[in-house]
Amino acid sequence: MRTRKIGVVGRVDPSGALLDGQTVKTRTLYRHLVSHYGAESILTVDTRDYRRRAPQVARELARCLRNCDDVVVLLSAGGRRALFPILAAAARLRGKRIYHSLIGGRLAADVARDGGGRLVKQLNSFAVNWVESRALADRLRELGVINAVYLPNFKDLSIPPSASPVPDDHPVRLCTFSRVTPLKGITNAIQAVCAINADAGEDKAVLDIYGPLDPDYAEEFRRLVNAHPCVRYAGQAAPDQGARILRDYYALLFPTQWPGEGVPGTIIDAMAAGLPVVASRWPYYSEMLQDGVTGLSYDYDQPGQLREALSRFLALPTAEVGAMRRGIHARAANYSSQEVVAQIIRTLDAGAPRLSAERRAPADGMRVLLVIHGLSTGGAETMVLGLARELVAAQIPVRVVSLHGADTDVGERMRQAGIDVVALNKASGPDPRTVLALRRQIREFAPTVVHSHLPVLQYVVPAVRMSGSGARIIHTVHNLATKETRRRGLRRFNHLAFTHGVVPVALTGQVRDSVCREYALEPKAVPIVGNGVDVGHFRCEPRTGRGGPVRLLCVARMVPAKNLSLLLETLAEIVRLGADASLTLVGDGPLRPQLEAQTRDLGLVGRVHFAGLQRDPVAFFRESDIFVLLSDYEGQPMSLIEAMAAGLPAVATPAGGVPDIVVDDANGVLVPPDPQQAATAIHAIWNDPERYVRLSAGAVRTAGEHSVRTMTEKYLELYR
Repeated sequence: MRTRKIGVVGRVDPSGALLDGQTVKTRTLYRHLVSHYGAESILTVDTRDYRRRAPQVARELARCLRNCDDVVVLLSAGGRRALFPILAAAARLRGKRIYHSLIGGRLAADVARDGGGRLVKQLNSFAVNWVESRALADRLRELGVINAVYLPNFKDLSIPPSASPVPDDHPVRLCTFSRVTPLKGITNAIQAVCAINADAGEDKAVLDIYGPLDPDYAEEFRRLVNAHPCVRYAGQAAPDQGARILRDYYALLFPTQWPGEGVPGTIIDAMAAGLPVVASRWPYYSEMLQDGVTGLSYDYDQPGQLREALSRFLALPTAEVGAMRRGIHARAANYSSQEVVAQIIRTLDAGAPRLSAERRAPADGMRVLLVIHGLSTGGAETMVLGLARELVAAQIPVRVVSLHGADTDVGERMRQAGIDVVALNKASGPDPRTVLALRRQIREFAPTVVHSHLPVLQYVVPAVRMSGSGARIIHTVHNLATKETRRRGLRRFNHLAFTHGVVPVALTGQVRDSVCREYALEPKAVPIVGNGVDVGHFRCEPRTGRGGPVRLLCVARMVPAKNLSLLLETLAEIVRLGADASLTLVGDGPLRPQLEAQTRDLGLVGRVHFAGLQRDPVAFFRESDIFVLLSDYEGQPMSLIEAMAAGLPAVATPAGGVPDIVVDDANGVLVPPDPQQAATAIHAIWNDPERYVRLSAGAVRTAGEHSVRTMTEKYLELYR
């Protein structure tokens, strides 16, 4: 069998001479693909100056389509017009898998103008169309593009663990960091800064302008710079130096007026640097930035408002500017190339034939329908995502049905992985129509196994029976029996189901005991399959006890069961002991306002970072030292396994399934729900480097026992 080849079509520019956003993104993806698959597996079609290099580009494209079954395409509007007809024909006629990663934000407008529908047909012939904005993905689907999937823009980022302090320079130092052209608002930025200085009778601010200079604008730009001493052209910066350069500035100005502005890499650099942004509200502003949290903004159609917005920003108290630096810095991890390219690679691998015999589809024609209550961000939903990915990788047909919606981060990650996702959009409360909708899905997909999660059996069992499919039903219980299904009538239904052929599966021994008690089942009737995570995704370099301030981390929903109030009290106790410590809370929920108020009451402002929901929290694991989980109840927390995969020792209460993972003095410490004892345990681990290294290594070994591959193999045994 020939070596797999993957094509990359776009402005690769291996010389590194071009520094515009399109080229930087394409070159970054190319380098990551070479790193993952090897240089011999990647063929490039460099579309730089494609009009002048048409014969060479045509030869490279023909070679690419002849040798590659998978082709990743990153093209501007002109490149799309020139090459899409060829790529779409290759997809339809020769079965090539085309993965289109959109450059810019104008595709919906192009589709709307295409009255003949040719562009929609071309886009739908591709395996996927990755777009950088959720709103754009929604709009494209409205216009008939069925495979538009949100995938954020990305850059190679070295993200510091915290935002830098507010500079105390006078005058303050501002900058722009984009192509130097009027449509990027450069003239507007110069005029606004100079007007503010003129009003003050002194230089309140100076402006450094970075970026490649548009030749058509060069003469006017130089005239403006020469006329205003507070403005300086700082030249071009290497793509990997953006965040380092920006850290020392007071704010970034982004007064774009470019109609095709999408999700600019400049803003990602500002996030990594922790630099507030004063920007025009271009169409996708709100997907990246938020007024008062990451900076300030003004109407896109009113460029003259930049001056007033910048004046307001310069008048803010230092503490508020510092909060904005932390607020924008918290968003950087979502745009890291390491995380986003990993999703691209998973999609490429899901679409490619498997070569190893052990990963081929079973001969018995297995087909798996996964049914879940919804696809919000939670442990059960993340477990289903991992299981579905593994089934796709094993070439087992799989479909995920959400009784509620699927327009969530988890749903998007499933679609990006090539997983078929269907939302039934169930009405609130009992909804008999959901049974009929689910029956239609079963008849259409023809599964051999229906695997359900969370309280959905009252819909799954009648739908399977009415479909006449004879599919086997497996149901995973993710919580204690009385907690997962709180209504007594539904528990009676579950008892009937479990005694008439439905196989209940428990995450932990404690969960199995609760199922056996509630439904009068023998333990042998309830197999245990623990949660599994993608261990490789979270793996870090071996950790050392580095000393200095200890960085604590908790990834959890802000709900009563997680007892995050106790965690804040523990941090206060650590500080009282004289230790230097910080805490990052990743997650959100109804208790966030109370927790923020408690942080202020305990004098912990500046030590506690509320990072909010994160699509992929891997960067937070890498930048932390100890994982702390002081919950009142847990099933089998996936965040704990993820933390251990990253080598973090754990300090946790023995709640629910936690003792199945945390082994005292082997990979962490179990503590009672007491702030003094938790603080003492953390302090003892951090002040003993040899013990810290030993617990970290133990955590990695434990995570290996809870891999998503191991979990999937156990479920495959139950499916057969």
